Amino acid sequence: MKTLFITHRFPHPPNRGDSIRSFHFLERFAEMGSVHLATLYEQEPSEGSFRVLNGLCAGVLAFPWGKRRRWLRAGFSLLRGKTMTEGLFGDPRLKKALRKLVSEEKFDRIVVFCSSMAQYLETLRGTVNENTPILTDLVDVDSQKWFDYAARARGWKKLVFQLEGRRLRNLEICIGRRSSAIMAVTPEETALYRSFADGKVPEDLLIKDIPNGVDTQYFDAADPELADVGEIPERLVFVGALDYRANADGVE
Repeated sequence: MKTLFITHRFPHPPNRGDSIRSFHFLERFAEMGSVHLATLYEQEPSEGSFRVLNGLCAGVLAFPWGKRRRWLRAGFSLLRGKTMTEGLFGDPRLKKALRKLVSEEKFDRIVVFCSSMAQYLETLRGTVNENTPILTDLVDVDSQKWFDYAARARGWKKLVFQLEGRRLRNLEICIGRRSSAIMAVTPEETALYRSFADGKVPEDLLIKDIPNGVDTQYFDAADPELADVGEIPERLVFVGALDYRANADGVE
């Protein structure tokens, strides 16, 4: 089984929410067959990270975001009637490299990680068999995040956030029409997706929540280092970046 895995962030090291999830997916697909990874990165990954991914994958396509260019692309994307999100993660070099890859390799399935990367399916139209299964992991319903931002914003920001939310919601519906399955991280997220997508996507579309879970091989309860964990008082600990508004809202 040969998989093309397209994700918006370099999935190693798995030290944040999205990279933990995408890395574990990547590991699982690698166990099932060969995987080609297509991704972007903000900071140059270490040699060790490349070594890990090259060990897992049959091929790795990775390109830097380009901070200034990506925000220009976001603005142009909005002006063209698309989402800012697509502009932020739409990289011409990755699109060109993907077109070349699929002209040389035949894939049994394509996995798209996050709605922002669904645009690359358009790039591959005509070069990939139309019957190739497409599995899209939304992780969470991004459009709702923008509606939530708009509810707390004022003036022009409120208008821009509302517009981004509406366009992303339309994009999420379009993704459902093209995908064989839609995944998200919690039952609440899949219920939210169904609330606006039912009747607008195929009835036989598989919509399934797949939680992040715990790596029980790494976090082994029988590990001697965890032997005294029972003596630690119970605490609720939040682990996450608090400069991300959704995380800050969750803590509050």
